[in-house]
Amino acid sequence: PSGSLNNALRSVRCSSPLGAPSGVDRRPRRRVDGARTYCCPPAAAAAAARWLGREYHRRLEGHTRPMVRFPDDLPQDLWVEICDFTAQSALSHVCRWLWRLLRHRHHKLHLKGDQMSHWVERCRDKVRSADLVVRELKDEHTLAALKLCGGLQTLVLDLFANQVGPIGAEALAGLRYSTALHTLKVNLSANRIKDTGARALAMLKDTPALCVLHFDLSGNQIGDTGARALAMVKDTPALHILHLDLSGNQIGDAGAQALAMLKDSTTLHTLSLDLLANYKIDWIGSLALAVLRDSTTLQTLDLKVQDRSELFG
Repeated sequence: PSGSLNNALRSVRCSSPLGAPSGVDRRPRRRVDGARTYCCPPAAAAAAARWLGREYHRRLEGHTRPMVRFPDDLPQDLWVEICDFTAQSALSHVCRWLWRLLRHRHHKLHLKGDQMSHWVERCRDKVRSADLVVRELKDEHTLAALKLCGGLQTLVLDLFANQVGPIGAEALAGLRYSTALHTLKVNLSANRIKDTGARALAMLKDTPALCVLHFDLSGNQIGDTGARALAMVKDTPALHILHLDLSGNQIGDAGAQALAMLKDSTTLHTLSLDLLANYKIDWIGSLALAVLRDSTTLQTLDLKVQDRSELFG
């Protein structure tokens, strides 16, 4: 290989043992504002980021091979596009210039509850994706600060056993005002949010761009009222993938019948619904859930309900 990212990006094929990227159309195109931009296919963007990351780590490990030379004519928006597509921070560590351009865009962190507000204040203007594990959360209202991250597109939030409660769930519901948020995965297992918290979380159905929603709400003392509220996420305008873990709660037949109405969603194509260890669900609720297979839009259905076969001898 030439060692030049310029040549790697120009080439259609490259026999480099490092797996240099290919397929980027480098012909400049004019936007409405007259600025120069490039078309970067997703596969090429991912390959470029992986290659640059490997080059960076080779340098750290003391290899004598020269560091890759960066092209001078690639615009900043292409580097940003590559970084945002991979949703990884590795590219920002390649050199100082990229560090200044890309830092704070993608995070994977373990935080204490009292550090949340400081992190939001430092990164809210640039962060695009965040994978956060939060422990020792003492003030549930702290979670409300997340709605200040106006450009946040992907949020993975682990709040396992933090005693978030209904107040914290209501604070999280403020994310519905995030116009850029398209992927939300929250672990709220063992937080005692109860029906009140479930109703608050159901307000996330008003998030305009949300297309992937994962909720782990196991062990939260949620009953039929909370299940009816959560069923309303079917009205989320852009929702394609929904994962609801409601195992270990107090949902009965009425709640199961309400959740069966998820079949009426006009956008949902993947549904995972876990209702294990909800011992109040009898055969009436199980039969009601069976109608999910009749959905006209669902392509993938993963349904888990407690086995009640002992009722029939």
